[in-house]
Amino acid sequence: MKFEPPIDHHHLIQAVRSDYGLPAEALTFVPVGYVAACYTVRCTDGERYFLKWWPNTILGGKEAAEIGRAHV
Repeated sequence: MKFEPPIDHHHLIQAVRSDYGLPAEALTFVPVGYVAACYTVRCTDGERYFLKWWPNTILGGKEAAEIGRAHV
């Protein structure tokens, strides 16, 4: 996505902490990609991660469902 969708950063950080067990403290939007919103995640221990968030849309749901499937 070129533009950041209206996402509550605090809520997304809490989800990253809860779902992935990462000590996330900040997000930075990265304007790349087509369907997913991309972020760098900075953690309290100095580690950084890349996060892709697929919105609940027709294209977002389709792309999220394809994760882990082999393409030939």
